Amino acid sequence: MKIRIERKRAIKEKIKGASPFPGLTDAEFDAAYRASVGAEKALGGAERPSLRKDIRALDDMGDAEAPSHPPEMRDPARKADPKAMARAAALRAKEIADKRGSYLSGRLEYVRSIRAKDKKRFIKLVQAIPAKKMKDQPSATRIPSRERTLGGSKWVAMGKAPAIDSILAWTVENLRIHAEMLGIIPAKSRTYLPSGPSSGYRTSEMQFKLFKGKFDWFNKALKKRGIIKNTYGKYERAIQKDSDGKYFYKDTRGLAKGIALGGKKRNLAWAIAKLTSINVARPQDTRVIQASDGSTTKVRGFPNHQTGRAIDMYFGYGLERPNNPKITATPAWQLLSKYAGMYGLANYTNEAWHWELNKANWEFLKMLKAEKISPIEYALATTIEMPLAVEPPVVEPAV
Repeated sequence: MKIRIERKRAIKEKIKGASPFPGLTDAEFDAAYRASVGAEKALGGAERPSLRKDIRALDDMGDAEAPSHPPEMRDPARKADPKAMARAAALRAKEIADKRGSYLSGRLEYVRSIRAKDKKRFIKLVQAIPAKKMKDQPSATRIPSRERTLGGSKWVAMGKAPAIDSILAWTVENLRIHAEMLGIIPAKSRTYLPSGPSSGYRTSEMQFKLFKGKFDWFNKALKKRGIIKNTYGKYERAIQKDSDGKYFYKDTRGLAKGIALGGKKRNLAWAIAKLTSINVARPQDTRVIQASDGSTTKVRGFPNHQTGRAIDMYFGYGLERPNNPKITATPAWQLLSKYAGMYGLANYTNEAWHWELNKANWEFLKMLKAEKISPIEYALATTIEMPLAVEPPVVEPAV
């Protein structure tokens, strides 16, 4: 038992010593630990590896010196101390940086020497990069609703877009280098760049203008044809006018039999807005929109483009759904689809041109950019078979 206690103390002191806050007291350390637990519960356990991996070793040493934990909080997100959470996150970031630095230093030097001395061999190595996310990289997913707030390190112009998140722009430039290296796109090609002025970051005004444009198109089409439909995969929404001049709305998720439209809530404007939202996200600010019969509805949503971390890429065809098969058949799109996990990008399946960067991958790629390591270099450095002479030695941690 005494050995376990002493080892636990040693681990605790080691973690505290590695912290960028050398004056961290026991009370502050325990607060950071409790905050990490609270944050983990608030996020449904999704952040467990990143917040607790390094400090939960303390619990593995037995209960004799375990930090005292408060009773389970009903609302940990509200009660957690932001400063303590920042300290815990800093500890984790420091640990990751130290591990990656010792592991990658020799490997990166080896990869870069091949790139400088033997271009043909380097290209062959790039062609053989596994089609999966990189070591320690988060999974690529679409931006979840909790992340759909204005954010980004800074805005930069790219392609035809006046503003886009700088980390996403850096990621796309590295993707373009990848494609050029393999001869898939020529130098100075527009491929992968934002296709138009609204293909990167959008203000709420821009988002509403796009939404209203599609809404008005559906409005006119319904008035002319008496029926309109819109689909998302196997999911379909439709509005139809009967012989009595009444409108009915139906969809394949709960309203297959259809409902008559009328009143303040489920009126024609409400139904057209539902069809429109399949194509264009609702603006972040609440707006009122009107249908041809005079009915109105409020529209408000969480558009991914307003984060600055969504991009509508150029693949040689217009951004229209009938062009999806043509876009997905291009070698450029197929390369991106193959290595999407490596670049942290996720596709909106209804729009082959639309790709997103979630916050976890944004943080990961930001770290690579800060250390001047390209995704290709990192992928090769963590997968390449190295000669024993240059393989970095394994250093056993001190106990």
